Amino acid sequence: MHTSNIVADKRVMGGKKSKFTVNSTFQAPGVALHSTNAPIAMPSGTGHMSGYSKDAFHVYFHGQQIELITTMKFEDLGFGYARDSFRVCYNGQIINGANASTFHVLGHGYAKDAFNVYYNGEKMSGVMASSFNTLGNGYAKDPFHVYYFGKKLEEANASSFQPPI
Repeated sequence: MHTSNIVADKRVMGGKKSKFTVNSTFQAPGVALHSTNAPIAMPSGTGHMSGYSKDAFHVYFHGQQIELITTMKFEDLGFGYARDSFRVCYNGQIINGANASTFHVLGHGYAKDAFNVYYNGEKMSGVMASSFNTLGNGYAKDPFHVYYFGKKLEEANASSFQPPI
């Protein structure tokens, strides 16, 4: 751990950049920690600030403490998803039943664990998680169905479907 001033670019409304400075004691890149008890936003893999932050004892989403999420092994997964050793959350809300140890983000709102698929933090019903994959541009499929932004396309044939290029 060491103490330093960090100056970073932050995109604000209208695409303009502004500088902000954080004076904190920290341990690893992207993980704010311990001595200040002031949460520091961590960047997600999406190119913007994710809204998750933590101190030595609590995890926060946009400044609101997330109950039941622990700081130990907390990980911001990007696209609104995060997890600790036991629970997964989306935009600061616990996803009941999600398996933290097998959970991973697929992108564009989609994520899955060993048993279920999620879109924007909501469990999708009737989806085969083991063979579910994203196709880009909001499309995804399993062997039986095609989905567009988390909604099943009833008439689409999964075996021959190709998303627009």
